Amino acid sequence: MKVEEAKVRNGYWCNNAFFGRDPRPNWFKQCFCDNSGKPFVQGIEHQTKTVQTCKGDVFYVRKSGNNREALGLIDAMKFGYKKKDGSKGYTCNNAFFGDPTVGHVKQCWCDGNKAVKEPAFVQAVEHKTTAKQFCNGRVIYARQKNEKGETLDLASSLRYGYAKIAPRKAAQGYFCSNAGAGRDPVPGHVKQCWCDADNELRRILNSQNEK
Repeated sequence: MKVEEAKVRNGYWCNNAFFGRDPRPNWFKQCFCDNSGKPFVQGIEHQTKTVQTCKGDVFYVRKSGNNREALGLIDAMKFGYKKKDGSKGYTCNNAFFGDPTVGHVKQCWCDGNKAVKEPAFVQAVEHKTTAKQFCNGRVIYARQKNEKGETLDLASSLRYGYAKIAPRKAAQGYFCSNAGAGRDPVPGHVKQCWCDADNELRRILNSQNEK
């Protein structure tokens, strides 16, 4: 027997009570998750306290946006995220992943097919973020705001100039500063550091070159 996605999205119990009946009395049953290749929410911080297992990657991200709206995985990742392999089991909490977005409730998405394209996200801001940061990919050091004071997305910020921190250095720890990036790509303007784990920089540059 099966239940619909909406019912199990926030977690489920693999027992007769949850599913409403016993499809085969006196036999042990097991639960299979059929998500047709799509990532799905497998746990929520503070609510899901049991060990979960995901055959692929697990993304630990914000549950809600600034207006308390529910976030999809890609939108949530833009606020920052942590990723770990879930095949050996994990717990959906800060102790296991580290806290990617302090002060916000997180949830865990299981990406069984490892198919998610990871968007770059702002990990630190010059002068504001003084602690050493760690990124599992390249870091782009670029202008934070345009002439109107509006915060720039990554693609827009590249047009003003940027610097890069190599993946190895970023993984060992870096500081979001001119010294950390090796130079000042946009003198006189505050910069921010984008953690780019899935080469979004290359996709943006390729797209801009095609125009």
